Amino acid sequence: MRPEKPTANLRRASVPWAALAAAVALAGCATVPGPTGPGAAAVAPPGTGAHHDPFQRMNRGLFALGEALDRTFVRPVMAVYHRVAPRPVRHAVHNVVQNLDEPVVFLNDVLQVHPKAAATTAVRFFANSTVGVGGIFDAASTAGLEHHDNGFGSTLGRYGVGTGPYLYIPVFGPTTLRDAVGDGVDWFTDPFALANTSKARAFDWTRTVVSLLDEREQADEELRALQSTSVDPYASLRSVYFQSRAAEVNGAGATELEPLPAFPDAPETAPPSAATPEPQAAEPPSPAPEPTSTQAPGHEPAQTPAEPPAQPAPSTP
Repeated sequence: MRPEKPTANLRRASVPWAALAAAVALAGCATVPGPTGPGAAAVAPPGTGAHHDPFQRMNRGLFALGEALDRTFVRPVMAVYHRVAPRPVRHAVHNVVQNLDEPVVFLNDVLQVHPKAAATTAVRFFANSTVGVGGIFDAASTAGLEHHDNGFGSTLGRYGVGTGPYLYIPVFGPTTLRDAVGDGVDWFTDPFALANTSKARAFDWTRTVVSLLDEREQADEELRALQSTSVDPYASLRSVYFQSRAAEVNGAGATELEPLPAFPDAPETAPPSAATPEPQAAEPPSPAPEPTSTQAPGHEPAQTPAEPPAQPAPSTP
């Protein structure tokens, strides 16, 4: 009899891979017109520019579809979620979802040979699963052990694999061929997907839906700001995605930066610098010259007594 465990894994991974397959299949036949309006001149033609986007026309069509689905379906669901679940509950849900991702993060920390990051992730998972009551409370962050994202897409990037073409998948958001492959590997290597029971599968699907909702909620403020301020939201989102992914790949598993040295307090009176010479002591003012009186006409100047002439020395005979 054929084992069912791989089938469960394929079923779990079928959602993102089906969307990716549809996107690649539509690449050759999509005829969505390019952007028009004030921002059209600033958009690079397909396949050019700093970002590898050969399927730009198709991606723009999928982006428009994703925006429509977001307005008509995702945001109303988020509004209900906000009304039903207060902020502490949503925060606890985020902590649980993040804690369930730690095994995949740990595996990729090991694959990237980052022992310190792997140890931090292992301690986080153990602490939050026990002291944090299954991850409801992020006890590890309270102790100074912060969470960091990592996945097989970042592992491929760390070992020099290029991003491949940019793709936009409605509901799931932006990705690249490399990151889509990495997400698939992450789905297969997730230990919580290995159980093959009806309850485990129900948990899997619930976790997937809640994870997507949590990720969308975390990015809601930034997405609203981008949509309201950007002339071309598609190009802006693509640029932000490439920049953030480059930062994650370059910094995946990296150790923390050294703290800045403690600078001494500035003295109350700053010492004179070499460039500014010390001010010279002021010399005492020279005595003012005696005023020269101007005599009025008809008056003779006052006579000063003349010194007596010197007497000649007496001559000797």
